[in-house]
Amino acid sequence: MSAVLSTLLAVSFVGPCSEKPIFEQEIAPQFKTVGDASLHVLTQSGLAFEGNERGIHSIQGTPIGLAAMEVISEQEMRAYGWCYEVDGIAPEEFPHQVNLTADTKKIRWYFAYAHFLNGQWIAQCAPAYKIKPAFLCGE
Repeated sequence: MSAVLSTLLAVSFVGPCSEKPIFEQEIAPQFKTVGDASLHVLTQSGLAFEGNERGIHSIQGTPIGLAAMEVISEQEMRAYGWCYEVDGIAPEEFPHQVNLTADTKKIRWYFAYAHFLNGQWIAQCAPAYKIKPAFLCGE
């Protein structure tokens, strides 16, 4: 029995409170960059969002700017925003700079945080759903 390989590209968006995607769709791999494919899916999804091919600022009202900062103490804070992975790898480039290839299978966006503690940034793009921040998810 031979396996049938999918030629579709899966694009998903994971919010701050659950690992389950708030939206996911498979699309034809006709887009040049992560930014182009992501913007297409968001536009087609009907989800309220702010952003463009260069990055996502908000989906379904996730906070931006100062509202996306969680001050825990004088020495600790978290700054929240949207990060992405391509086939499980988080590129250091903006989404409009990351080209898709025929081998690309999945783009996964997730609401995440950068963690600042005692004068140092100790984490970047840590998934928010793993800590379920009370100011976003309730207690």
